Amino acid sequence: MSSYMAAARELEDEYLSNQVRVLSRGNDFGAGKEVTYQIGGKRSTIRMSVLGRLMRTGPASFLVIAVFAIVYVLMLIEALQ
Repeated sequence: MSSYMAAARELEDEYLSNQVRVLSRGNDFGAGKEVTYQIGGKRSTIRMSVLGRLMRTGPASFLVIAVFAIVYVLMLIEALQ
């Protein structure tokens, strides 16, 4: 967590009412936990998809780079033959 996010969460905890929990809900959602919202009197619970929880940005980017590297090596081998 960046220092900006930590500072914003601290301000949210100290100065905003218990009803305003944007940053902490976002943190929970990012961690794969269920988050409950109430919009227009209707409660809604959302959770990150299974694929989203399993494939974070870091590992996904390494996977894409690895796929492109493999394709590049295969094309290079084909061109040299």
